[in-house]
Amino acid sequence: MYSAGSAYRSYTDGGTWFAQGSVDPDNLQAAIGVTMAEIERIRSIPADSEEIAHTVARAAGEQVISEEGNAARASQIASRQILGTDPIEMQLRELARVTPDDVQRVAQRYLGADARLQAIVGPVN
Repeated sequence: MYSAGSAYRSYTDGGTWFAQGSVDPDNLQAAIGVTMAEIERIRSIPADSEEIAHTVARAAGEQVISEEGNAARASQIASRQILGTDPIEMQLRELARVTPDDVQRVAQRYLGADARLQAIVGPVN
């Protein structure tokens, strides 16, 4: 089975972003190479405005859906009161203001080789 993806975890004062994949051990180096090339592309070539708009719309939709349950709503209310996080509406407005230059600036700052941690889990050879 092969899979690839990325995700982030946000915290009140920072967060983490990660890329992950599962491949046959024989394809490990090729998968790492493709992943590193994509990260470098993000750092060096500005994102397309249409790609940004699509990603923002998807993220906004995912955020709204994740807020639909009673437990999720209670968690958001508690987070706002205890941690001072912004309401979802404000977060979505801020997200909609992201530009290709913003993406490239953040990628150049945080996705450099010096900030990278690589973990490989698999069979022992």
